[in-house]
Amino acid sequence: MAMSNTKRAEIAERRAKAINLKLRGATWQEIADRLGYSSRSAACKDISRLLDQHLGEVDRGVAEMRRVLLARLEKITYAMWPEAMAGDAASARTILRAITEQAKLYRLYDPKRLEQTVSNDLDAEIEQLLNTLLEAERTRLDTARAELEAERARLADTP
Repeated sequence: MAMSNTKRAEIAERRAKAINLKLRGATWQEIADRLGYSSRSAACKDISRLLDQHLGEVDRGVAEMRRVLLARLEKITYAMWPEAMAGDAASARTILRAITEQAKLYRLYDPKRLEQTVSNDLDAEIEQLLNTLLEAERTRLDTARAELEAERARLADTP
């Protein structure tokens, strides 16, 4: 059975409030108590599911962007290769930069250094993802509200 626009809007609004509370430092229990979740676990699971959905979308977008960038770098390398092999220093530098960027996109650099960077930046990334998610939920909520208002207006005009 399809979920109504009203129900979707209510869920989006509650999730947006939960994310906002979490960003301000509330515990899962405080969020559950304040927003009517059955338990702290339910609040955490609801927001975790939402984050997983959005992270999946982000992962797919990142993979597509990586594919596009790699294709562009390969075209640059292919186009500049004859000049570089003929001794053109500028072409050789361009190819070297393209190869460096490809290595980054293929994640060929030192994994230990990457782990350090990831662990150091994890809190900032989580906060950024939560902010992005909050904004997306606000947009969804606004859209659902607009659809609901349009439906109410349509129904009010129907004899």
